[in-house]
Amino acid sequence: MVTAKGCARVLKGGGAHLADCELLEFLLCALIPRVDLKPITKELIAKLGTVSAMPGAAPERLMGVEGVGETAAAYVRARHLLMQQAARHPVVDRPVISNWAALLNYVGLKIRHLKPEQARVLFLDRKNRLIADEMAGQGTVDHAPIYPREIARRALAPLGIEVHDHLVVGAGETVSMKAKGLI
Repeated sequence: MVTAKGCARVLKGGGAHLADCELLEFLLCALIPRVDLKPITKELIAKLGTVSAMPGAAPERLMGVEGVGETAAAYVRARHLLMQQAARHPVVDRPVISNWAALLNYVGLKIRHLKPEQARVLFLDRKNRLIADEMAGQGTVDHAPIYPREIARRALAPLGIEVHDHLVVGAGETVSMKAKGLI
């Protein structure tokens, strides 16, 4: 339940003073009123592994926790989609390759916690601005098959597009094939 003290804690500072469970309870209290949310938030974190996995979790996984209904799952999904859109705007408006942090933020929000795994292709213009972000393949928990021929066909259609990098986004880190000397 939201209290004046709880509101003040959320409004104060950068959030480091709040536990994951507290923040999650605060978000869910408007969607699941008049219920003790501690057991629900603890089960969500236990089921998903971390609180950071919640935004990208499939609605079915969220609704698998007793007390989390369709409305709460839809809210979490909408919030995740909004975060993706927000992350995309700075990337679209300035060069992608010269702003590594914005690129990592974008791909991290887009695919880090997706199950099943996805392979995505970011198409850039000559000034390294994002033209399109397309899913090239979807797989299982630990691999996503892609067809380089299809990616090359799609990339070469407008001509003049070159491969800048190949990022592998995992739960804990993002690896650049270019930085590893593999491209």
